[in-house]
Amino acid sequence: MCICYVRMIGTGAAWGMPDLMCKCKVCRSSFFKDKRTESGILLCSGNTRLLIDVGRGVIKNLINFEYTSQILDDIIYPIDGICISHGHTDHYCETEAVCQAYRRLQRANGVLPSANKKVTLYSSQYTWSHAVEKSCGHLQQPSTLRNRPPMLENIIIEHKKKFRHGDIEVTPLNVIHSSVADGAFAFLIGMRNKKILYTGDFTPSSPQWDWKEALPFDKRDALDLVIIEANSWNSMPETGHSSVEEDIKMLDKFHPKIAVLTHISHEMKKTHEEIEIALKETYDRDYQIIVAYDGLRLNF
Repeated sequence: MCICYVRMIGTGAAWGMPDLMCKCKVCRSSFFKDKRTESGILLCSGNTRLLIDVGRGVIKNLINFEYTSQILDDIIYPIDGICISHGHTDHYCETEAVCQAYRRLQRANGVLPSANKKVTLYSSQYTWSHAVEKSCGHLQQPSTLRNRPPMLENIIIEHKKKFRHGDIEVTPLNVIHSSVADGAFAFLIGMRNKKILYTGDFTPSSPQWDWKEALPFDKRDALDLVIIEANSWNSMPETGHSSVEEDIKMLDKFHPKIAVLTHISHEMKKTHEEIEIALKETYDRDYQIIVAYDGLRLNF
């Protein structure tokens, strides 16, 4: 039987929750679902592992939710691909840690340095040259100190130009996020005949943006899973982020089998439990809506 699932590794916005020196009810909550690290989603299909975004805290969560059990079972599925949705640090800052871990795994498996494989990073040209390259560009160069080859290969991806990483098919879709995050992408993902849409950070109220135009289909029930940014409860267009209020309008058009709300920030002003209660009271729908939390696993 083929393993196929999505793991929500990090479900918070920038800086996560709890935040330093914050006394709000969410940050004071002891409930594990209110502890959120920055953005990260792990796609698993067969032996393929592909990360979508890798913000602060994602590495620690990967160890806790995925790799502790793999080490005990002595079966390690390497992460050798990363898709970056846009160039804000809460979506790419732990890229180097993934590269270093992949290099160490190969060394432990007896792979000679000259035969080391690289992690492939997929991003828009703007995201790479204006953000990721500044902190990770050196990983494309060989290490003269230890005579080791590069650890990272960057592949520039473009709107609606499909690519494949192992068993996973990805179609980047342009989205509008903010004036300091040009080149932002949503990702339409194909895994085992399932269609998944990850919105990344986006501004739904932008007059320049239309999901119907972006998606390569316009069919109700076409999506098995939508993972959608829910930065706040009510619309806050000045932030460049989406809200639950706006998400529901979009989800009603798509009518996915499952919708997962993620990238939950302090602007939500609700605990995990309060979000679930408010959803049931305000937006009771005939499709399933799940409030994401760090470690949530969605099986296919």
